[in-house]
Amino acid sequence: MNMLSGECSQQKLRQVDIFGRYGGEEFAGVLPESSLDKALMVSQRIQQDVACLTLGENSQPVQCTVSIGVAGLESPADTLEHLLARADQALLTAKRTGRNRVELLRLGDT
Repeated sequence: MNMLSGECSQQKLRQVDIFGRYGGEEFAGVLPESSLDKALMVSQRIQQDVACLTLGENSQPVQCTVSIGVAGLESPADTLEHLLARADQALLTAKRTGRNRVELLRLGDT
């Protein structure tokens, strides 16, 4: 199921964007030169498209969902570690507040 949701996600991105497996069941996307609002919109499209995926045979269909945490580099002093920590915090919020959703965490929200 992760591979299909990963493929669905990759199809929504530009050639310049980077998308891949980050951990066991986690994927990461990097959208260079995109605003947080644009990243949020792309993430919401991915979440909606994955939710429309159905796997399996007609007698036992499996519904797919995805929880997404969105964060961005927002200041010159921001580091990759801070970015990943905010994205992970946003992902945990998405999971904790109902799953199958997108959460955005801005720098001032931490």
